[in-house]
Amino acid sequence: MPWLEPIVIDGLDCLLVLPEINWRRRPRLTLHVATDEAEGRTGIEARASGHHEVRLSLDYFWTLKTAQAQEFHAALLALDPDARLALPLWPDKIPAADYFTKRVFYSTHWVNLNPATGAAAVDADVGYPETVGLAIVSLLERPRFTPKTHGEADVGLRLEEDSPWESRVEIQQLEQLGWNFEADWSALPDDTSRWQLARRRLGHGRLSARTGTEGATKHGQSATYRFQGREELRRALTFWAGRRGPHSAFTVPLEFRPGWDGAPETIPSMQARFAEESLTLEFSAPDVASARIAFAQDLILTGGEPSQARPSRAYLYKLWWEGSATVMAWTDWARSYSHAGLDYLPTIVEHQSSTETLRAGQTEWELLVTDFAGNPLRAFGLLARERALNLEIRECDPAGADTATLVFVGEITEAPNKGPVYTAKARLFGGALHALIPPHFCQQGCNNTLGDELCGVDLEALKVAGTIAALDGTVVDVACGSAALADYYALGFVQFTAGGEIELRFILRSAPIAGGQRLTLHRPLWAAVVGAAAALYPGCDQQYAGGCARYNNQPRFFGAPHKPAYLETVDSGFKARTGK
Repeated sequence: MPWLEPIVIDGLDCLLVLPEINWRRRPRLTLHVATDEAEGRTGIEARASGHHEVRLSLDYFWTLKTAQAQEFHAALLALDPDARLALPLWPDKIPAADYFTKRVFYSTHWVNLNPATGAAAVDADVGYPETVGLAIVSLLERPRFTPKTHGEADVGLRLEEDSPWESRVEIQQLEQLGWNFEADWSALPDDTSRWQLARRRLGHGRLSARTGTEGATKHGQSATYRFQGREELRRALTFWAGRRGPHSAFTVPLEFRPGWDGAPETIPSMQARFAEESLTLEFSAPDVASARIAFAQDLILTGGEPSQARPSRAYLYKLWWEGSATVMAWTDWARSYSHAGLDYLPTIVEHQSSTETLRAGQTEWELLVTDFAGNPLRAFGLLARERALNLEIRECDPAGADTATLVFVGEITEAPNKGPVYTAKARLFGGALHALIPPHFCQQGCNNTLGDELCGVDLEALKVAGTIAALDGTVVDVACGSAALADYYALGFVQFTAGGEIELRFILRSAPIAGGQRLTLHRPLWAAVVGAAAALYPGCDQQYAGGCARYNNQPRFFGAPHKPAYLETVDSGFKARTGK
């Protein structure tokens, strides 16, 4: 049997690892969630789930003959850090006939095994006696190698589920209404409490100033629980996942009960939450596991106070090029979300908002995106940005129906990348509020742009429509009704439209040809092909005797036509400083 067998699962290249682990080394399976927490001085907390999916990590050991262990370890060391492994959930290896009803973990993919021969079949029941689920994981750290006596060695791996792939491992739920599991007193529980106090030394340390005295003292406890049987494991994991780890509160019995009379109905308890974002199960047998679980007291609020468990927050990101009908819709949540008829797809993306001030021009948000095929942010690094790339960010509760609210609209102004991660910077109105007004300079050229309000030339009246007749790199022949002289359209631009996509190109040269114009563009086209629509706009050299004379628009010239050319050449715009 090969150590790493290549397979394809859900279109992903994976390596199947089938040698069974050493159960004496007690494999550990850890479930993770993410929770955003904020605690006030009174001890009241605001908690919101950071992501939807529970993520699983594995800690496995293989004990093999030294030569085999070295071979296995070498094969693992040669892996790329991004390699995906398909590993069996060994605690869920059960008779094939009982697998789908008694398994603890709901895994999309599974393996039918024959332990006697080592034969296996993925996602197929071929009559082998045992079945085990698969987890699609990647390495959290480099594999470990530990020599032992009697010619054996251990190979250890720590792995975590990839995200947000569809083949995730979930819990095969079994309802559990309350936390009524008995603690395992072979490992004594801990009973703790904490203040809200914070101390600060003043007067060279002679005095101590205390803050937080108005906060409530919070109780806590941790205990070891031993879950026996698959049903008990399923109930415990269902309850933990249903509370989203530390997110939601429940009632937990106190393990230390001084003065308790022994009556079951009077067991001391407290309103609490799970204190940690992870739950680690250590398996001593396939259906027996222990876990050390900590609880933190959750204050009982009075009427009118907001709930400490808040709705989850997800963000929706909408990007589109100015004038394009194509919209890119992403979400940082693990599942897609629909809003206003648009499906936002899971993408590895997040944002960092700026500190808001009354000066709107300084509002700059950062969008962090892991690169992928078709990423529009690549255009910035390639200097291929043709027009404005707009960004819209909405916040929503992913458990609610269409609850998205707008939090930011702006234009991405730059998008540098470091490796595969792009950091796009977006500003309100594209940073227009940060510009100095008026941006006019004393120069020979006109300060106006052809067609703007101060210029007054009607560009739409000068536009000529046509279609692409021939295309060769940056040279494009446009069939149109214009027989204008050479370079009439130079310094202008042309707009191409094909299939809802719009491309703008600067015109370097133009020349009349039979039936139209031959244009030399500053950059080749991406999407437009022969037959695509084209709209030609003439340009202007912004000179008094040039463009203004061509359009009979000299009275609207905004420049200094008689400024000496020498001054125009050497004037840097900076004041010279002389003397000391």
